[in-house]
Amino acid sequence: SYSGDNINYLKIFSFDHTTNSLTEIQTLNKGSTAFSEVFDGIHFNYSGESFIIQRNNSAASDSFTEYTLNNGTYQVSSTWNGTGNRGHIKISHQGNTAIVSNNADAAGLYVLKKNGTSWSQQGQTLNDNISEFGLGWSFDISSDGNTIAYTEEKMIGTGSTRSWESNVKVLEYNGSVWEQKGSVLSFKERIKDIKLDNLGTILLVGTYLEPET
Repeated sequence: SYSGDNINYLKIFSFDHTTNSLTEIQTLNKGSTAFSEVFDGIHFNYSGESFIIQRNNSAASDSFTEYTLNNGTYQVSSTWNGTGNRGHIKISHQGNTAIVSNNADAAGLYVLKKNGTSWSQQGQTLNDNISEFGLGWSFDISSDGNTIAYTEEKMIGTGSTRSWESNVKVLEYNGSVWEQKGSVLSFKERIKDIKLDNLGTILLVGTYLEPET
């Protein structure tokens, strides 16, 4: 439940597939650690044992708070305070890796790895082609956090005559840096969304029609 850009509370439910019913587990009210600032999104790991709440920390929307299930309720287990504006976040299914966009038009992507209750960057910041292509809005991460895919895009022209060029890159972590897998996928459309399968071996790409319908 929210008013304007501010969340009032978050209700968490479990779903019983046998009875097709929802049971409320917990309510997190505004004023708790996660909701003292603007709320931008929720991202669960695959098992549902943890989730991250994306926060807008004085315009740094690559910040998040992690909650982990403990004795039947979700409790704060870690936080990350970023510095980027208009960021987006995704967490791996295993819940130990997060991919973050730090300013969606300029600074690039970086990957965070969880160690205990702290997060640290894994590998280099991905911004090698920012001068020609702006970082796109879509990216995804494999279940183990070792394969990522992300988009780049640029607009050509304006108004009804505008067009788009987009790229999709897939990278794999080699233990120290992110390395590109295969060739860059190039499109003459703007990309709406991309999805990796759990193993990071199959990529789905969806594009807009023009105009963006």
